[in-house]
Amino acid sequence: MMFHDLQDKAADPNTVAHNCIWRARLHHCLLRLVRWIEKVGKRELSAVEGSLAVMRLGSAVLSLQELLREPALAPGTKRAIGVRFGRIRRNGPAGQESEVPGA
Repeated sequence: MMFHDLQDKAADPNTVAHNCIWRARLHHCLLRLVRWIEKVGKRELSAVEGSLAVMRLGSAVLSLQELLREPALAPGTKRAIGVRFGRIRRNGPAGQESEVPGA
């Protein structure tokens, strides 16, 4: 679910306006994940670390979208950002299939 939210964030040019909502959803998902891990009794942190990585990537997407609003940004830079957003939309944050078990 967090990967899909990140893909939606990369696709939405108005993400800057919806940043608080997105961040709250991600925090909620992360807290639910931590509670679930505690209930199951597993002490594996890979799921939590992955969730935190998605949050960091979301912050990077937001920064890049703010950068795209700069009028003096070089056309090549705009294209490079657009290509990366396209990859995130299609394949998830790692550039691979985003169908991760348990995500």
